[in-house]
Amino acid sequence: MMLAFRMSDKLTVIVGAGRLAASRAFHALEADSRVVILCRGGLDGDACCDELRWRARMGEVEVRDLVDVCDDRGQSHGGRHSDEDKVKGIERFLTLNHPVSLVCVTDTLVCGNSTTRRSRASAAAVHQTCRKLNIPV
Repeated sequence: MMLAFRMSDKLTVIVGAGRLAASRAFHALEADSRVVILCRGGLDGDACCDELRWRARMGEVEVRDLVDVCDDRGQSHGGRHSDEDKVKGIERFLTLNHPVSLVCVTDTLVCGNSTTRRSRASAAAVHQTCRKLNIPV
């Protein structure tokens, strides 16, 4: 499906960093898209799978800490951000990095580590944000 979007040199944002995110990143890279991964803990967090860590080290993808994205001043709040704060952070990131060609939300499934799972309400809020910004999700 990603090949149909003509994503060459366009930005794809993937929310989450598990195996599904790695699969989406691979397909976006195959479509010649630039890829940014937003996940809790960033590259060093426990949510980031080995494949995404490797792709980041090789310079294929950029992995950003969702907590840093949430705080517009870059100040830490001990990692304690509400779902609403995280959605606002994602919206701020998408607005500042416009244009974004596609957003994939991959942290809604229970796999391995359920503490990184996004709530249904949060996923719906991210979807609303993307629709507001005219970004396919």
